[in-house]
Amino acid sequence: MNGGNSKDVPLGRTRAASARSRSIRAALLSAALLSSCAFLAPRPDPSRFYVLAPVPPPEKPVPAFEAVLGLGPVDFPDYLERPNFVVRLSSTRLDFSERSRWAEPLDANFQRTLAENLSRLLRPKKIESFPWFGNPRLDYQVEIEVLEFEVDAEGTARLAARWALRDGKTKKLLDSGEARFEEPSEGKTTAARVAALSRALGKFSDELARALRRVASGGRPA
Repeated sequence: MNGGNSKDVPLGRTRAASARSRSIRAALLSAALLSSCAFLAPRPDPSRFYVLAPVPPPEKPVPAFEAVLGLGPVDFPDYLERPNFVVRLSSTRLDFSERSRWAEPLDANFQRTLAENLSRLLRPKKIESFPWFGNPRLDYQVEIEVLEFEVDAEGTARLAARWALRDGKTKKLLDSGEARFEEPSEGKTTAARVAALSRALGKFSDELARALRRVASGGRPA
């Protein structure tokens, strides 16, 4: 017999309380497991990837440029050598998008698209893109230093670059210049901004094509 105020607890009630406690613990454990599974479950990647577009083929055939053209080196500023799409917010501030990205290094995409543009605008014998291997027989070489290639906060695409045309054999400087182009975006999406950058590169390509034809014909530098 128990003394004092202690009371006997029926065995059935003890077992029921223990069962309820186990059920609560199991429910809490299940909830924790479900929560952790939801946290660890793969989530869709929100990234979108973009490439520059070449100029459309000319509506009329263009005269062939009977020369082998070496394209490069094409130098880019360090801040553009990253996959993020860049928006210039001010003269000293840039925004690097975490969702909008280039599908390949921008300098490589720029050079490849420029080569395609010059191929359509000039119809040269061949275009060798830097770095080239061996000792290709070049008639002309185009060197480019890109200073700026991004959009501003309003969506205007800006391209600034210095360029030099050299004799492919002697490396003598034949012509040089600095190009600056602005192209408004036809919309607020990244796709529209990439299209504006592509149009700016198209205008730069046209300037280079005209300079090459002028030099090849014996014309004086502009």
